[in-house]
Amino acid sequence: MNEMEVQQQVYFLDVTQKNIKAYLDQFLQLKKANDVSICLKMPYNTDIDKEELKKHIDKIIEFLRKDVSKNSISVAFEFDNNKNIEKINIKDLRDWESDFSRKGIKFGFIDQLNLWTLNQVENTINIIKNNANKIKELHLSPLETLLNAYISVTKRRYKFERKGQNFAISRSVIGVTNGDSIVCTGYSELLKSIINNIANKNIQLFRNNVLIQQDNKTQAWHTNLIAYVKDDKYNIDGYYYLDPTWDYQRENDDYLRLNYFMIPLKNIKEIKKYAIRDLSINKKDFDIKSIIMPNYVKTRLRLFKNFNKIHLYYNTSDPYNGLSFTKDGLHFDNLILNNILKHKKLKNQILDNFDQFLKENYTELQIAYIKMNSNLYKNSFTKFLNKNHEFLEKIIYKTSKQVDLQALKYALYNVLCCNVKDKNKNQIYELTEKTLENNIKMSRYEFNQKAKDAFSECEYFNK
Repeated sequence: MNEMEVQQQVYFLDVTQKNIKAYLDQFLQLKKANDVSICLKMPYNTDIDKEELKKHIDKIIEFLRKDVSKNSISVAFEFDNNKNIEKINIKDLRDWESDFSRKGIKFGFIDQLNLWTLNQVENTINIIKNNANKIKELHLSPLETLLNAYISVTKRRYKFERKGQNFAISRSVIGVTNGDSIVCTGYSELLKSIINNIANKNIQLFRNNVLIQQDNKTQAWHTNLIAYVKDDKYNIDGYYYLDPTWDYQRENDDYLRLNYFMIPLKNIKEIKKYAIRDLSINKKDFDIKSIIMPNYVKTRLRLFKNFNKIHLYYNTSDPYNGLSFTKDGLHFDNLILNNILKHKKLKNQILDNFDQFLKENYTELQIAYIKMNSNLYKNSFTKFLNKNHEFLEKIIYKTSKQVDLQALKYALYNVLCCNVKDKNKNQIYELTEKTLENNIKMSRYEFNQKAKDAFSECEYFNK
């Protein structure tokens, strides 16, 4: 694959910020002391006035060119894997590509801290769109749809990028669809991208990022997924753990691996050996050393709690988000919470407890005033949520019921019927039974007898 990379240390700057001059001055000061390039990035939006935006960027480039060579400037839209990427109109951007190319400036989409060409992005869009459309045409139930996509992703063999290559090649959905490298983040992003483009409101995937520590020392980090699935056909309506990385097909496998598909959240405690620490706090500000990365050497992202120490503003379109299992319990952010509040039954449970919280802490007159004032109501509700984390945690766990084996068997049979063309229904049924039997045996041996370490193959720093 012909990768286009920003080779130097990079200062990422969102050109839509109001105080752009201050950030440009900051970059120029940094440039004096370091060999740093700048990537002018902006969110991609189909409704944006591209003509005005282009004029704005041209002015920034003109300002920079007094002190910075053209080789140190790149321009990029942010690639948002949380959205339907089919909506990206590559044709509309070809003129931009030609114009910036004439000026000697790199242009494309930024994802996983790498700059990708329009051709690479277009190839990704076509691959994801075709995969999503093929699954949609099968008219499967939500569980079956997710299972079909999961199997298609886990057929990829686990493979690191080559030495010296950009780490995004095996982690960005653009990278994994333009090459053969793929690791944990790549599996998660690929599956998430396919599901997002299927656009079934009853299937939602949330990224889950964790640091794995042993003896208070970080050993590794790993990315997997939390799925919300509502499927009346199988009586499922809740949150589940997915890890396509550990279910990828090994060289000697003669069956599909489904050990980490739709795992109830409570079971996570049975399969983890390390103390897992949270890395999913939704922050948009990172330490400068985490953003300026010499030759993209793998670096641990460090989150600051003290906002006075923040040097750079890094606005990512796909923040570390979702739900994580930490030593202090279940952590979930606003994406999960907003999804819970869309669930009528769960929302009513939360609101009933919120009403009780108000009665215990305020007078009737105060409560009436709070409910009349939207800001006061939001603040009070936030205060309630912060004080009742365990209650919310129980609600999430309660939805995560064990998927019935017969239901999984029937779902797998239906999926295989759609995909296995060289066998009749009896043979497919036998294949279904064999697949589940092999997975059950492996599950019993690995989980129950050995307390399977779910992170045994993730990215250890000291390898």
